[in-house]
Amino acid sequence: MSEQSILIVDDAKFSAALVAKRLTNAGFKDVRTANHSRDAIELLKNRACDLLIADWLMPDMDGIELCQNVREIDSDHHFTYCLLITAKDGNDSLNHALENGMDDFILKSELNQQLIPRVKAGLRTSAALNHAQKRNATMQQEVNKLLALKGRDEATGLGNTAHACDAVTRVQKHADARGGATSYMTLQIQNWDQIASEYRNVVCNELGTQVAKKIKSLVRPLDEVCRLTRDEFAIIAHFKDSNDCNLSTYRRIHQGLDKQAFKTSAGFISVSVACAICFIDSGAKTAELEQLIQFNHAQIQNCETRQAIAVSPWEQTA
Repeated sequence: MSEQSILIVDDAKFSAALVAKRLTNAGFKDVRTANHSRDAIELLKNRACDLLIADWLMPDMDGIELCQNVREIDSDHHFTYCLLITAKDGNDSLNHALENGMDDFILKSELNQQLIPRVKAGLRTSAALNHAQKRNATMQQEVNKLLALKGRDEATGLGNTAHACDAVTRVQKHADARGGATSYMTLQIQNWDQIASEYRNVVCNELGTQVAKKIKSLVRPLDEVCRLTRDEFAIIAHFKDSNDCNLSTYRRIHQGLDKQAFKTSAGFISVSVACAICFIDSGAKTAELEQLIQFNHAQIQNCETRQAIAVSPWEQTA
């Protein structure tokens, strides 16, 4: 019989044991039980299951709420099939359960006849979806490797650190040949760690993509936008006159991002953004990307408030 994992959650210990006994008698080997929804959540955090069987009415958290919590703790590459056991037989109640995340249900009056067939069907669905998700994850890893080789951030498609390094060198050479200045702007999402602790990786990727789109909409077509780390973006640009590298030039970008809410599948998420800019006049000593990164990080740290905009010429403190 299948080695897939089943978790039974029922506040009535006898009922949970009875369902578990029927499943083990039918040949299912990996069967666990919990008598409280919160205990079930802790079990699933340690090891996921393929099929969850939950009683609808439980004191601390009902079966539908439990299923919704399971969806939250499921990894990006795992699916748990949720099966509800209920004494409610009205269409409105059952429709409510299905519309709020449950995959199937069994009426308690039909448990003897329906349990094993429904469990087998649910495990087939779970196996198929988890197999598909694993294949998608493998394919995405290969795509990410190709993007990295091409100098692209895997989540947003923006240039990565390698691309930024090339862009800094290229724009400085352009400034030396045509005059003007090279501008390097650092944008740090100050609350990224908090966001990452509250939301799944897929939601964080959605947020990063939305922030990237917003930055692209705020800059000129020829400006280079890169993502160096999950919480740090960079804008590399050429200005015909270094006097254009001033607060008013960059304030619009900062205001377009800081304290703004971006839409994700988990709702709108606000970001707190700090920024610093250094500019290099044509003919000045060439600056390396790592030097510019460290220079701007120091500027951000030295700001009276982390949300302030700091602008300094590279030559002045290089």
